[in-house]
Amino acid sequence: MRRIQTSSRGTPQTYSSIKEALINGKGFLYDCYYLSKEGVKVEDRVIAKQPIWIDQELCDLETGLIKVEVKFCRRERYHSITLPYEEIMNHSPKKLMAMGLPILPKYWSDLQDYLARQIEESSLGIISKTIGWQRVGEKWHYLLQSERQLYCIENPLFHLKQKGSYEAWYADYCQYIRGNLDLELLVLFGLCPVVIGYTPVAEQLDLEPFVLHLYGDSSSGKTTTLMLLISMYSSPTITEPKGLFRSHSSTINALTKLGNLQGVLVGLDDSAASQNLDYTNFIYRIANSVDKFRLNSASELQETDTFKVVIFSTGEAPLGKGNQSGSFVRLLQLTDLTLTQSVTHSQAIKRMASTNYGFLAKKLAQHLQQMDISQIVERIQFYSQYLLKEVPIENSKVQRIILRFSVVLFIGEILNELDFNISIDQITLKLTELLKREALKLDILMVAYPLIRGYIESMQTQFKINGYLRNGHQVVLGKIDKMENKYYRVRMTEQQFKTMLTSLNLPSERSILKEMKKRGLLVGCEKDRLYLRSNGGKYASFRIKLDL
Repeated sequence: MRRIQTSSRGTPQTYSSIKEALINGKGFLYDCYYLSKEGVKVEDRVIAKQPIWIDQELCDLETGLIKVEVKFCRRERYHSITLPYEEIMNHSPKKLMAMGLPILPKYWSDLQDYLARQIEESSLGIISKTIGWQRVGEKWHYLLQSERQLYCIENPLFHLKQKGSYEAWYADYCQYIRGNLDLELLVLFGLCPVVIGYTPVAEQLDLEPFVLHLYGDSSSGKTTTLMLLISMYSSPTITEPKGLFRSHSSTINALTKLGNLQGVLVGLDDSAASQNLDYTNFIYRIANSVDKFRLNSASELQETDTFKVVIFSTGEAPLGKGNQSGSFVRLLQLTDLTLTQSVTHSQAIKRMASTNYGFLAKKLAQHLQQMDISQIVERIQFYSQYLLKEVPIENSKVQRIILRFSVVLFIGEILNELDFNISIDQITLKLTELLKREALKLDILMVAYPLIRGYIESMQTQFKINGYLRNGHQVVLGKIDKMENKYYRVRMTEQQFKTMLTSLNLPSERSILKEMKKRGLLVGCEKDRLYLRSNGGKYASFRIKLDL
């Protein structure tokens, strides 16, 4: 667009927008049309008594419809309205005047010509409902707010904001967050959706959304932490209309109405507000990344909006009842974390989050855009292989958690390139312990079986094997008898069995024995019992493969 400043002060590049230039007394010439804060003139005629101009031309990615963003001043206040191109070129001025545009009917044809000249020379941006990752042509962009001359977001449910500066947010981070391992870990989890929503990476690694639930006492800093994490994307105000906070008291359909969020964190505070919510269904909805299926008037399945998000939830108790591994592989529940050190510390973090926000997620995405996709995939796979060595469990559900934790470590590595100084070694140790705990929840015997086998093999001299003692040792731990196909029957007293499990940091003996019973590994026990009863004693009696 040809713009010539006629004022003697400054240059057009001094100002970030036409609006700012007009306010500061600048004027612009578009061929024979002159725009200033007094309006629009052509020759000696005033065709608009207030400023009006085309700020940008936009193409709707979903419909292909061309729209234009018109900006204008009315009663000393500037406004913006986005209209289809035809509404400016074909409609009568009365309809546009009703929208507030400063039009003089007798000069309508001149004003149309003025606007048409601007449209012809304006740059073409895009308009979409998507917030987060959006593919435009061959490139991927990560946008949380509309950006002039590039991207206009029209999402009916969400309007994300940016305030302050990244530098100020980072300075507060260094003062209030750095060095607190638990808060640093949650920051990394909070940035996971930026990687999970990046389609070229997610498709290669099969990354999936998940729910992270932080629970504990009401004064433990959970809400403060949630505000911190949301501030990486947008305003962390809980009451923000169209913000990233949702209420647990909403229905499941409302909670999962997240269409067109691609790589964004959504917060749910205080799960106690919804005691009757079906959390298994809720978690599946989030993991499947699709809104509720609905029928149109012809009873045909409507196209549904998709999303790729991570839900960060808080409450005083765990989510759901029982341990359904199908849904809970998509749920990570954390408690007993050291979040805030004092009321003063909590208030400082809240002030930090509400003063500067909307920067870190975009900064991470920009870093990813500068990397080759293969490089990102390789670095995540490196951490996956390391964690798999630490917890060598051939279980697809456990390996999905390993992949998720690998994304966390990868993000930590990227943040360190941005001078966050996170201890990757300490984060890795923390995640390894979490991984072992989650693996136990998903498949307790898968974890316990190799540990029990290793214990028995290493302590075999303290067992009576096939009726014999080795090297004069006394029987301390139990008896081992050969079966077939490398299986042995092991018999230990109730106390010996409990002592072994305690030394291996495994859960209660009943949970282990129940899993053994389900898989037919108990030997000699009555149908309704977990222990073998013999000569007035109780024995854990089970078969296991050993290398003796």
